[in-house]
Amino acid sequence: MYRYRLAGLGFESQIALPELGPEGHCGTGVVVRIAEGPVPAPDGGSPPPGGMAWSSAPSRCLLEVDQVARFEVRDGRTVTFERAAALSDDLLRLYLMGSVLGALWHQLGRLPLHAGALDIGGRAWAFVGASGAGKSSLVVTMAAIGAGYLCDDVCVVDVPAQGSALAWPGLARLRVSPEICALSALDDTGQLDPFGKRSLPPPWPRPDGARPLAGILVLEVDPDVPHPMLDRLTPPASLAATLTHTYRLEYRPAEHRGEHFAQCAALARQVPVYRLRRPWGQDRLRADAQRIIELLASLPSP
Repeated sequence: MYRYRLAGLGFESQIALPELGPEGHCGTGVVVRIAEGPVPAPDGGSPPPGGMAWSSAPSRCLLEVDQVARFEVRDGRTVTFERAAALSDDLLRLYLMGSVLGALWHQLGRLPLHAGALDIGGRAWAFVGASGAGKSSLVVTMAAIGAGYLCDDVCVVDVPAQGSALAWPGLARLRVSPEICALSALDDTGQLDPFGKRSLPPPWPRPDGARPLAGILVLEVDPDVPHPMLDRLTPPASLAATLTHTYRLEYRPAEHRGEHFAQCAALARQVPVYRLRRPWGQDRLRADAQRIIELLASLPSP
């Protein structure tokens, strides 16, 4: 078994999962075991061609990706996968470390934000946005010019009853377009995945533990602003943003949606949420990234 640790959680896996970081000890506490075995179809039946089907209950989530694999996540403790054919580990890991991991976080009652995150001055900032808002591009560019890298796609956030909200470092994996690879001088020799992105290990060190979450930034492209601008959102808009940008919320069983709402409400009370408006253009991305780093470093702690 390969052993890893991510977001305070131990993993033992039958296959190598370099996206979880260096192989070593899984530590103490909850240990998730990942292994190959038979998996039944989701309750709703087979997925559409090229698509995905799933069904979710309080202790069990079933997922099937057409012509890829079936997955079962049970009790927040085990993940079982059944390959559709002679599938490569690369494609299998793409879904294991994406949707399947999202289902696991929800079973464990954690809050996964669909966000990239950076460490600036010892505080974490999470970047969320609609598809096409440039979340990964901005996070990668900011990391390339000196911000601390935490993750580029999913950020697990803990919201304790007492103390600060915490953002955990994510996978040891970047998924970025070839254009951003070239712009940020990243390795652009890897194979493209089915979504047109390259998967590669981040070239920057990641911290071992969580960082206090200082704020959440909702990205918007606005051609009418001359440079990046921050506007703090109202409490209702802040709550809506955390609900909207929860990763794979559809995998959280209906019986646990109230718990999720309470998590998001607590997060919106603790952590300021801003709208980050910025112009678009790769030619100005590095300059805008530097300005955003300076803006965030100047903001007070929540």
